[in-house]
Amino acid sequence: MGAIKHHHISNGLTREGSTRLISYMNIPSFSLAIESLLDPSLQNRPVVLASPFAKESRILESSGHAREAGIKKGMLLSQAKMLCSDVRVIESRDELYQRVSRQLEVDIQKMIPLFEREKKGQGYIDYTGFQSVYGSAKKFHRELREKVQFRYSLNADIGISCNKLVSKMAAKGLQVQTEEYLSVVGPENVKSFLAPLPVEFLPIVSEINKRQREGRWEVLDDLNLMFIEDVQKLSLAHLEVAFGKIGRALHEFSHGIDRRPVTPIENKKSLIFDVQFPEETNNCRFIFGELNDLVDKGIHQLQNEQKVADSWKVCLKYTTGEIKTYVLKSKEPIFLKRHLEKELLNLMEKLGERRLAIKWIQVEFENISKLGIQLSLFEQSSEVLSTKIREIENRFPGKILKFKQKMGSSHK
Repeated sequence: MGAIKHHHISNGLTREGSTRLISYMNIPSFSLAIESLLDPSLQNRPVVLASPFAKESRILESSGHAREAGIKKGMLLSQAKMLCSDVRVIESRDELYQRVSRQLEVDIQKMIPLFEREKKGQGYIDYTGFQSVYGSAKKFHRELREKVQFRYSLNADIGISCNKLVSKMAAKGLQVQTEEYLSVVGPENVKSFLAPLPVEFLPIVSEINKRQREGRWEVLDDLNLMFIEDVQKLSLAHLEVAFGKIGRALHEFSHGIDRRPVTPIENKKSLIFDVQFPEETNNCRFIFGELNDLVDKGIHQLQNEQKVADSWKVCLKYTTGEIKTYVLKSKEPIFLKRHLEKELLNLMEKLGERRLAIKWIQVEFENISKLGIQLSLFEQSSEVLSTKIREIENRFPGKILKFKQKMGSSHK
């Protein structure tokens, strides 16, 4: 990000004609910043998050000093130690980082409602229209940063611009600065701000690279598109010929056009169940049994509380320190085990193929709401049907009499 040139503007974002005012807050190396608070000896030295004893362990997060030594996220720990022999290896405590992140989000929402979490310690704020309430954007974000620093002793970098794309790049660029923590990019400077950045910084390119599972996309190399400025020089028609449907998105992002809204956090309840294994294991029968037990606990509690979930997810922590999350959707509200049996079996099949040792499993039922009164009347068991009829009758005395008589006559 060292190629970024910052444009500090006093009023470019508040004049008439500017429709949006979006900021991005980034606490660099969030997890390691928390570890450094708990252990001050970690400050001013290369530190990484990884499983220190696992074979083929990979780097989950690296400090600024570690990155200066060439250590990057996803690198093998053995390779990182070759680059920097005195690197300090810390085992990840994701549960702790999640708790701090959630409380931080709650505190931010008390100051301003339009906050969207992107990752732990990172998120967007839509400040559009709040100038008349809280004052200038610079003033508000200085106060926000001071409160985060005072309560959590964490230092946030903040970028402010007209959309999510530019504000994030402005905030990320501050990681190479020594003293500045606030970067403002006015609408008239967006194109020149983006021009010197590598083309991979555009979100659409990052997504393409993930799907292709390659370091770069061949079309980018064929057209010699190394920097965003190179993309800016091509017309929309040219990009659509070269990249198809995504050519328009590539064109708009390269010119700093980003219409994505800031979506506030929905504070819907979840049910969480987890298990920590005494020893790491890749015994599929044992893992599947524990996973099934966690699911059963969740279904049992949903039924007892007469509630439903609209989705569920499973988090696994491997011996390498990697945390893998599987988000599973159901076609109907989750209340019975059969509502998620197919997804559960598919997940077990995936886990069986990977065969890495696992040390922790968490099952979360998301977006919990009250169970409606509508019940299925076409169960295989007549006993289940009778039970549900009695439940309806208890809720609505006298209302189901004719239906009950009709059902009784049909069984004669």
